[in-house]
Amino acid sequence: MKLKVENMTEVIKKSRPNLKENSIKQYEAHLRKLRNIYGKEDGDYGFLSDVDDVIDKLKEKHYTSQRNTLNAIIILLLALNHDKKYDELIEEYQKRRDKLNDKYVEDQESGKISDKQKENFVDISEVNKMINQMGQEIKDKKLKKKKNLKEKKKNLIRV
Repeated sequence: MKLKVENMTEVIKKSRPNLKENSIKQYEAHLRKLRNIYGKEDGDYGFLSDVDDVIDKLKEKHYTSQRNTLNAIIILLLALNHDKKYDELIEEYQKRRDKLNDKYVEDQESGKISDKQKENFVDISEVNKMINQMGQEIKDKKLKKKKNLKEKKKNLIRV
């Protein structure tokens, strides 16, 4: 399949005029990274015709990144599908994306923290230590008794 896209931003905007600029940039970034994996020149997306190969190229990425890349592919193909020739391809990408999305929903409902999420969590003892330090600073500076506080000090008391 030959698939050449000269101005992706324009193609997507025309298809989805209400889409935010940042969303379009994210789609373009995912598609650019995928194109680079294939070593293709700008605008050449013919490799998208082989869904299994695309999935294989993405398998090392986290499943949410895979899902987001598949979303970008779907948006691009939908934008180019004015003659309905990509209907089957879009449907196949949607099936694969939906499986990943089901996994995401399941993980969110389970409340299980993933290894990737663990990196962003702090131990409760650290949180308590910080709260105690803030409380001590409020007491030491007698901030609750002062009338004209600057915004930064007000925020300290509000927390």
